[in-house]
Amino acid sequence: MLIYNRDDIKIYACALALDTPGRCEGRLIAERKAVDSLVREALSDYPSVCIAHRPDGSPYLTDRPENTGKTIYPAISVSHCRTMAAIILTPPSLSPGIDCETRDRSHTLLKVAARYLSPSQLKDWASSPERLLRAWCIKEAIYKALRIEGLPLADIPLPPADKADATETTVTMAGRSLTLITLPDFNSTPVTAVF
Repeated sequence: MLIYNRDDIKIYACALALDTPGRCEGRLIAERKAVDSLVREALSDYPSVCIAHRPDGSPYLTDRPENTGKTIYPAISVSHCRTMAAIILTPPSLSPGIDCETRDRSHTLLKVAARYLSPSQLKDWASSPERLLRAWCIKEAIYKALRIEGLPLADIPLPPADKADATETTVTMAGRSLTLITLPDFNSTPVTAVF
């Protein structure tokens, strides 16, 4: 389902057909199927499109090996959690990132907050489990968009905490100004995208 559409930026999401806790094979299959269905929905005019992965693990869209076409596809980022899957598509010149996490991760994130938040971010963002979850999603989306191997999450900037629920804001990292989109919860799950 298309949940965000602005110019050439599109975000699709769907609920997972299987709500299996943990990282079991059934859940991984459900996540892959959900992402594949989102790509087919978003790019229905391109039946030969498939997702491939760079050496760093980031996804990109390409033709299936049997197709000799040279289609230029949008840039893509993928996220999935126990309850949903989401993709963001942008023009190929952009490098997007997206993240979604279930609320039940909030307590785990509180235990490891000092590993992914700087001391000042910890002070500003650790006031509630909801803010911690939002900070995690923002950092994960930025990490995916930047594709800087080994970048410590604590070094990734966050917008001011009072803008945690802003629909759109910007952050600057590695010389790039990134647009940050905070979407209304989908399937009771926060979704954050960056491009």
